[in-house]
Amino acid sequence: FPYTTLFRSRIRSKSYKAFTLRPKRHAVIDFMFRIDNVVEGYVYDQKRRPLADASIGLISEDGNGSDSFKFTDRKGRFKFESFSAGRYKLIVFEDKPGSGQLTRIGYYDPQKSNLLTTLIVNIKHGESMRGLKIFVPTMGPQ
Repeated sequence: FPYTTLFRSRIRSKSYKAFTLRPKRHAVIDFMFRIDNVVEGYVYDQKRRPLADASIGLISEDGNGSDSFKFTDRKGRFKFESFSAGRYKLIVFEDKPGSGQLTRIGYYDPQKSNLLTTLIVNIKHGESMRGLKIFVPTMGPQ
């Protein structure tokens, strides 16, 4: 066998590519691996109404710096994708304590933000958590 082929069967996929390595030739191969971890769901108030533009964060508990912050859409939906496996805090917060308004800020500051709820999530490699329903107490007039 003068050549080494990584896949013997013909593959028709966007995820897998077959290639042949020839002896005594130099080759540079760039690999890019996409992390398929996903956490997604909805945020609701205590009356089961979707919370649009709620601030939500996925914060790594091991301090690896992969924290991510987003805002819910008008249906209260959020989605975090392509993050490393590990243990995370999923938090919902507002930036003006006592105002009752969930507004757009880009990070969680314990001195300036009112934490509404926290969930702990453990994500393994390639794992997805979909359809989460998070209910938060809201302050002010309802």
